[in-house]
Order: sequence, then C-alpha cells, then structure tokens
Amino acid sequence: MNITILGAGNMGTALAQVIAKNGHKVTLWNVEIDPEPLEQIARFKENKKYLPGIKLSKNIKPEPDLKRALNGAQVLVLAIPSKYILTILKRARPYLKGKIICLNASKGFTDNLETISVTAKKLLPKLSQTSLGSLSGPAIATDLALGKFTAMDIASSNKHTIKVAREILGKNKLKLNASSDLIGVETAGAIKNVYAIALGIAVALDYSHNTISALMVAALKEMSVLIKAAGGQSNTVLGLSGVGDLIGTGLCPTSRNHRFGNCLAHGLCTADALLQVKQIVEGVPATSTIERLGKKYQIKLPLAHLVALCVKGAKTKIEFEKYLSKYSQ
Repeated sequence: MNITILGAGNMGTALAQVIAKNGHKVTLWNVEIDPEPLEQIARFKENKKYLPGIKLSKNIKPEPDLKRALNGAQVLVLAIPSKYILTILKRARPYLKGKIICLNASKGFTDNLETISVTAKKLLPKLSQTSLGSLSGPAIATDLALGKFTAMDIASSNKHTIKVAREILGKNKLKLNASSDLIGVETAGAIKNVYAIALGIAVALDYSHNTISALMVAALKEMSVLIKAAGGQSNTVLGLSGVGDLIGTGLCPTSRNHRFGNCLAHGLCTADALLQVKQIVEGVPATSTIERLGKKYQIKLPLAHLVALCVKGAKTKIEFEKYLSKYSQ
C-alpha cells in the first residue's frame, strides 16, 4: 500500500514512524518554506527540528517534491498546519489518481469556517465522502513516536476507511477507537486548542487544582455546545477527541498551546510568545475562528472569548480574575 503523509512537523513525523514500524513504507513531504525536517531525516534519520533524539525508521522516505510524493498514493494523511490546507490540497489535486483514502490528522478550520474534511471533499472531487477519515485525540507526538501507549479516534462514515486506518496505524501501542461523528471529532480537535491555551495560562498563574478543574468543566461545556451547533454529536466531547485531547494538550508542559498560554500568563505579548514557542500554535488563529463560529451559530462561549481577549493583548491575570468572579455553570 502506497502511503503519503503531507506534513513533516512533530505529528506528521510521529505518524510516519508509527506506520513505518508497522511494516509499511511511507513517503513524507513538507511545505517548501520549511525544508529542514526532510533534509535532516534524509541525512540523519532524525527530525532534529521537531522530534530531536528519536531515530526514525528506514521505511520513511523524505520527498521534497509534491508531485513525486503523491505519485501512486493510495492513502493520503494530512498533518500540515490548517492555514496551509486550502493551498496544498489545490496543488495536490492534479497528482492524485484513482480512489484515495484521505485521513486528516490536522487540527483546525479553514478560512471559510469549515472542518478540514469538508474542505477536502470539495477540493478533491475524486474522493467520495466514504473515502474520508479523521484522526484525533490525546496524542503527544514525542510519546507517539516513542511507541508509548496512545488511544485516538478514527472517525469516518465508511468501515473500509476505518479498517485501513487501523491496518496502517492501529497496531502495537496505538489503538484507534471508531467513530461515525466526523464533524464532531474534527470540531473538537480544532477548538480544544483554544481551551488548552486557557489551561496553560491557569497553570502558569499557579491556580489551584480546584480552579483548573472548574475551567476544564467550563471548556467541555462550551465545546459540547459548539460541536452540536456545527452538526456533530454533543457526546463526542466525552471521548478521546474531546476531554481526552483537552487533558493531553491543555495540561502537557510540552504542548505548544499550553506553552503559549504559559507565556501569556508571564506577560509576553502574542508575537513574543509565538517566538518563544518556536512552532505554529493552532490555538491562536482558532481564537478568532471560534469567535466567528459563536456569532454564526448565535451561541455564547465566554471562556473562548476570554482567551481571545488575552491573545489580542488584554492583561491576562486581570481578565482571568474577572472571569472567575463571574463563573457560573
């Protein structure tokens, strides 16, 4: 089976490692503005930029040319930052031949407020809806690449897509839980980044476990409301893509969104915080997206609004104290 992963960041590389260790050959491509990962993998068998210290399988083939990377691809895994999705899928479309299974592992929305699989369906007309799937859940890339036990959702309306995903990924220490709620799983994975920033702020402000627990409950409530409004199943928030991913991302000290929240709490502006993290923080653009979604569906999301204020430059500690003084379930 010919497998291509678009995106050689930490998650794309980690997924490539899992697939390769399961005995499959995988081609790994990355956006041209970031050539270092592919160069490092070709030279050192290590992605020193995103997954330093992890020796990668010989079954991983780095390929900088998009056309060659997609040649003969039967399974396409998307692991690129959401802001590049539209551009890359448009470029990829001419090179995809025959029936392709597209698995989305990116977290975010496109500029038109769509989930990534919805956009992929429109931009890749050769794909039927049943060829689409989404991977989401609490998966810190380093742990995944090291083979530590991880459980994620694989969401699709098609049993064959789920079967293929489990065949190439779901062996050894990675377990995939089947879900039919593609919209809910992708929405949860995208919006949880905003709330992960909130938890990163709360930890840096040295809030008690009581306070952090209350903030997490508020986050899950807002996620549930938004998932339902977007057409997903509200109980998806109780699974791996919801509470599982929120805990994994929001409380992990190496998480980009958590670290970004830490930086805001310590007084850095958004630009300086991003420089400190040194990687794309999906929760930052997601703050404006979630505000737009709230207006679109006419729902109130006070905790998400709080994070948006902090990203825009409001005094983080002051705004959090205001929020807590008005806290109500």
